[in-house]
Amino acid sequence: MTVEITKETVAYRWGDGCIDFHHCAVCGCVTHYESADNSSTPRTAINFRMADGLKSSEVKYFDGAESWCFLDESEVRKV
Repeated sequence: MTVEITKETVAYRWGDGCIDFHHCAVCGCVTHYESADNSSTPRTAINFRMADGLKSSEVKYFDGAESWCFLDESEVRKV
């Protein structure tokens, strides 16, 4: 799968400053994040809630708040 960002994003850092969160300069929606230059662990995440046509893709649930591990679907809180 290829992801292409066609407009400029605005990046911000918070907390320990190891992740650059990018959001749309027009609507403010978070598009993705990437590890900052000072990070010892390379990470990238994409906000696929903004993408179409993902029904045929496998979804992996990642706990980025506490464990930094992938979760089984049974462990995911449904909202």
